[in-house]
Amino acid sequence: MKGFPPPSDCVTRSLLAKTLTQVNFYLCQKNNMNIQAPIGELQNLDWTEILTKYLVRKVLDSCINRIKDRCNRINEASNKKKPFSIRMDIDEIQDFLGHHYKKSVNWATEVSFRDNTTAKILSDIFIELDLLLSPRKISISRGKNHRKYPVSEVLEFSQNVILLGQPGAGKTTITKQVFLTALTDDKEKFVDFSFPLMIRLKEEFQEQTDIHNIILKKLGVSITFPPDEWIKERNDIIQIIASNILDEFKILLLLDGFDEISDTSLRQSLIFDLEQLALSTNESRFLLTSRTGDYDYYIPNTKTFEICPLTEEQIVEFSEKWLADVTKADNLLTQLRASPYWDTAIRPLTIAHLCALFERENRIPEKPKSIYKKIIQLLLEDWNNQRAIERVSQYGNFDSYRKYDFLSNLAYEITINWGLSVFNTEHIEIAYKILSDDFNLPKKEAAKVVKEIESHNGLIIQVGQDSYEFAHLSLQEYMVGDYITKLPFIPNDNETLIKIPNELAISAAISVKPSFFLFFLFIQQLKEIALTPSFINPFIERLNIEKPDFDNHGVFALTAIYLYSEFCRKYSDLVALKRTQLEIKSERDEHKLVHNTLKNVLSLTRYPVYKYSLRELKTLYSFIEVTLNPSGQMFCLSRFGKTILLKSRYSGTVSLFNNKFYS
Repeated sequence: MKGFPPPSDCVTRSLLAKTLTQVNFYLCQKNNMNIQAPIGELQNLDWTEILTKYLVRKVLDSCINRIKDRCNRINEASNKKKPFSIRMDIDEIQDFLGHHYKKSVNWATEVSFRDNTTAKILSDIFIELDLLLSPRKISISRGKNHRKYPVSEVLEFSQNVILLGQPGAGKTTITKQVFLTALTDDKEKFVDFSFPLMIRLKEEFQEQTDIHNIILKKLGVSITFPPDEWIKERNDIIQIIASNILDEFKILLLLDGFDEISDTSLRQSLIFDLEQLALSTNESRFLLTSRTGDYDYYIPNTKTFEICPLTEEQIVEFSEKWLADVTKADNLLTQLRASPYWDTAIRPLTIAHLCALFERENRIPEKPKSIYKKIIQLLLEDWNNQRAIERVSQYGNFDSYRKYDFLSNLAYEITINWGLSVFNTEHIEIAYKILSDDFNLPKKEAAKVVKEIESHNGLIIQVGQDSYEFAHLSLQEYMVGDYITKLPFIPNDNETLIKIPNELAISAAISVKPSFFLFFLFIQQLKEIALTPSFINPFIERLNIEKPDFDNHGVFALTAIYLYSEFCRKYSDLVALKRTQLEIKSERDEHKLVHNTLKNVLSLTRYPVYKYSLRELKTLYSFIEVTLNPSGQMFCLSRFGKTILLKSRYSGTVSLFNNKFYS
């Protein structure tokens, strides 16, 4: 059947295993086949007909009369002149359920998005995710020793399930997998259910605002009330009948996308309905998915799980399944591990897009800034747009772009003021007060604004009762760096700047003029204070990873010469010291650190643009000799002079270009 997974993969095996005797008997009668028909003979059957006719008739034959009897008892116990009536026709329910299966199975079997060249079959790429028994935001500790459950065990609990996760964590994909598995698999956890019923709340809860009516509509069941009768009792009767049908049919109700309901009153209405279902059903259960930031409710008789970030083993497994080639997956993972955004791969949405990009280009983008922008766009806007979801902000013009500006400001304030990657409500409130006027936000609503940002995009997530963090450290660093580049000047708090070398390296890389950014940062702004291994090493190492597009203006060579010259001068003793003269370990460590720093500084000269920059520098200044001496006995650069003299007093000089350069 079109839309179903191939029977040899799951449908035939699982359905026959689930109801072996009855279904085989049905197939024999209908198709004059052997009881033990081989798989090949079953592939051309109409599986919609088999599933709907067999399951519906099997269930309805034993329960429709009981539901009608219940309706009759309600009518008899009332004082109404005219009774209500219920229409439950087996053939109609079969048709409605068949239509539901066709639509839901076609939706569930594929995974596709804009970056992906072709849709993927869910069964080909699905991996077992882990779940925490309670959301991290209500956890007292941030420890990593919380008990985890495989997602395949989620329905082994006797209660209903609330499944939470950050944007892109895999909530909808898990729902698809549960639907297909409950429909076709032979695992014992699904024996208690006759069939699943999928309700995509984004589509169906907007038109009809009562979950009980939606259930009846999906099954083709209708209740007719006489005019002017049962006015007050109608909702109660509908709830009773819907609950009875769920229990009699033993339906697994799957509700995907609570967070996609934008209207607060509709959310409250759904929660109320689910409370009634949770208390009035025994044989049926529901599974509700939502973004973590959007769900702060309690429903009795439920267990709440949160999807864990991917482990490294899961990232490897996902990559191998997506690319269907272990060698390609190894190549991708090697590139990712060498990148600064490896931490973003812990989210299924991100690793799926990275796999799709790699599948199309056989490499990931060379410039990390491309990935930062891509991931932030995914979380802020693109993913919702691709799924046709509109999330309405309560704060006027606080749209996705405005949210990003706010977040980059917030990241800067938290990083600059406290140097934190994990922060609490007090930190947010202090930073919020600084930013509220600029963004025209209510001064006393810091928690509400941050909660909205968390629920809309997941760039900030709550990881404890009073603990927040940016979803990925690399994105926090990028947003701080991006904020700095948008300022009209580099902040003049030098003592703070030297604590954020990674963020400043990103600023240089994404700057419109990276060469000038380096010049102003080191020669004009930080000067002597930056000439330490603790700042230069992480700065240049991150700079080399970020791969900035340096232009060939002379200031690039000028900055490289300045750094080497001044660093040699500052650490002249250690630069000149030979290893054979070292006796104390601490001196040896410091000597090694200084020489590693010199290597990092010299790495700037390996950029192809360096030699062109040096030639450009020659047209701006008159040189007598440009050399760099490991002994460190140098004259300082004169930034404003017409002549720069870097003449060695000793032999054994090391030049930045071709050993020596003469004008």
